[in-house]
This record gives sequence, C-alpha cells and structure tokens, in this order.
Amino acid sequence: GYAVATWQTKLDHFSLGVKIKNRLKKLQPNGLIIPLGGNDALDVDAATFGTRYQTLIDTLNTTYTTIEDSKTYISIPVHSIPEPRASTLPTYVPIIEALITTNNTKAGPDFLNFFYNNQGTYYFDLYHPNDAGFVQMGRLWNIVTIAPKNVAVSQSGTSAVLTWDDLTSYESSIAGYTVEYGTSPGVYTTTVDVGNVRTATITGLSSEQTYYFAV
Repeated sequence: GYAVATWQTKLDHFSLGVKIKNRLKKLQPNGLIIPLGGNDALDVDAATFGTRYQTLIDTLNTTYTTIEDSKTYISIPVHSIPEPRASTLPTYVPIIEALITTNNTKAGPDFLNFFYNNQGTYYFDLYHPNDAGFVQMGRLWNIVTIAPKNVAVSQSGTSAVLTWDDLTSYESSIAGYTVEYGTSPGVYTTTVDVGNVRTATITGLSSEQTYYFAV
C-alpha cells in the first residue's frame, strides 16, 4: 500500500517500478483488481478524475498485455467523512461507471455506500477502515469476483443449458448469478442476469457457431 496514494503514484508504481513490472509480467496476469481510493478527491473534479484513471487503465493494459478487460474490476472508493471528500466522492460514481462501461471491465464493490451506511462500525478514523472494515472489504471483493465450480453446458438445438454449484453455502448474501457468453475464449459480449437459480437456458444461438460461457 501507499500513504496518500493518488492516481499518479499508482501509475508510477505499476508502469515505472521495475521490480513489480517484471514480477507481474512473469506472472502474466489475465485480470486486475483496481481499488480506487479517495485521495484524489482532495483537489480533483470528477472529469479530471476520469481522465486520470483512463490513463492509468491504458498504461496497465499496454504494460501487461495478457490482461483481459472482462477480468478487470474497478471499485467505488471508500466513503470519507470529512469535507471536501465527503461531497466530492459521490460525483465520481457516474465517472467510474462510465469507465467500467467504456473499458468493458466489471464493477467491483461499492465501498462508498457500504461504509457510508456503517460509519459507526467499520472506521479506524475519519478516512480509513478498521480491522473489521478491512475484513468486510475482503468479503465484498470475494462476492464480486467469486464464481461457481462445476459449470456444465449442454446443447439443445439453438439453446444452451447451463448448470453450476451453489455459492450461498460460502456467502449467504449472494442474491443471484449472471451468465456471460461470446464467440471467442475469454471474450464475453453478452451478459444475462438469470437470478438466484442453479440452471439457466440461453436461447437464440446459432447451431453453426461455437460459444464460450462463464457464470
């Protein structure tokens, strides 16, 4: 971690830090978790925030060519109690949502609303989570990134029938699942919210086309 880290320190860290760059290239990551912080809210408007973070995302994608956009997650920063952050951070939310859409990434946890609604429980000070707060942050990241095991797909004409294991035994707050699919490995161009079920049927497929699925 970094004290008083902003987009620039993250950019310098990932694009110019030789040790971590070489380590990540050796690991060949296929995805990223980008947990945006609130320090930029000290003096940066929403539009500038968006421009800066697009630069960060572009640099990461250029530097680490094995990254798949569909496996990259961007979260909404933790709520800060004092001004100006308390008023500025909510203006970042539509910008972050636009970044997620534009870059075909996925939404990470909404820490802003979670910590705003739990100010008396999970704060160490006016800005930072306490130990219990960090546990909750890990839990929320797990909910976003977790995927069921034993996903099976069978063809039925121009439909695909999928089944998968139940995740609620691991995390009781999971309220449903999404099925993603596309015609290239790891590139899912269509997402369907199928609800809190363990099987789903995707219709309207081409019988001559190969499809790739993820739940």
